[in-house]
Amino acid sequence: LADGNAAIRLYLQTPEKLFSAIPLDGKLSGEDIYKLNFYKENCNIEISHYISFIEATYNPEINKEFGLSENLPLVVLEQYFHDLFDNCVGFGQIFLNPEIIRLSVVSMYE
Repeated sequence: LADGNAAIRLYLQTPEKLFSAIPLDGKLSGEDIYKLNFYKENCNIEISHYISFIEATYNPEINKEFGLSENLPLVVLEQYFHDLFDNCVGFGQIFLNPEIIRLSVVSMYE
């Protein structure tokens, strides 16, 4: 939350067959997901890398949660998580509230 307003909504999808342990409450902290502890602790999987795509999308349900007009496009990061054998083991979507989050990219040249 930013000043009481929702700024980010995250969805994470992982096939149930990969779980070695199911979180008891079914809830995860943002820190667990960000550090990818979720896969290590609940699936015994080491994440090697993830591929992200940045897209614009419409999602009336998320817009309503953010308190935005249904027609306002949202920025979404779609992420595909891969294990050490390059198997895709999970998928995530991070929706950003465009009135709160400003996306930027930093590149470095050597």
